[in-house]
Amino acid sequence: MTTAARAPLGIRERLVLEGERLIAAHGLQAVSLRQVAMAAGTANTSAVAYHFGSKDGLVRAILEYRLPGLIQQRALLRAKIPVPTLRQKVECHLLPVIDLAETEGSHYLTFLEQLQQFGPADHPFARLRPELRRSNREFVQDLAADLTHLPPPLRALRVQQVNTLSLHSAADRERFRLAGAEHLPFGLYANNLLDTLTAVLLAPASSATQNCLDALPGANPTEPSVQPVPISPIPISPVPMP
Repeated sequence: MTTAARAPLGIRERLVLEGERLIAAHGLQAVSLRQVAMAAGTANTSAVAYHFGSKDGLVRAILEYRLPGLIQQRALLRAKIPVPTLRQKVECHLLPVIDLAETEGSHYLTFLEQLQQFGPADHPFARLRPELRRSNREFVQDLAADLTHLPPPLRALRVQQVNTLSLHSAADRERFRLAGAEHLPFGLYANNLLDTLTAVLLAPASSATQNCLDALPGANPTEPSVQPVPISPIPISPVPMP
């Protein structure tokens, strides 16, 4: 039985993948549109501007290239578990992103790290279509609702911290793969990471943390009612993390 050859990538997809690779390796500011076009193998150095309008447009296109597949995988994993545990919720959302660290041709995790220079208001993820941002928002809201052992102001913040930890760990894994460095088998690595992230979510707030909450303006030490701390919508997917 012969395996069908993969069709050659179109110029737009080559630009997206080379843009992801170059930004991941060198940072957003250090990469020019001309460099991306040349890396994609086109003599037309205006190709990126033609397809995406600007570097910001290229960054959004990279997110839009990866996110639909991640969102679909999350939905498929979640559909298999009618009543998921906290760890299973973490796995359903973050495992597809973690898995990209193993994917040949992907530089997505280190690309996402480079985007952390942006704040919540101006991050490219915030300018994506609502259907691409919904998965991360629902993940934060769903897990935050489970963290009843934490004071309300800490719940969404703790989920966002788990997103960030997952991103950096998966990006390290991606760097190991790209460098050809020795690393743990994926199953061991991924399950241990998911265990760790779940433990972070389940960790109680210390008395020192509660004292800091009580010291916030408007806090009532006897009945904490501080509004939830605003969080960045950055995905890790994303997990997440777009």
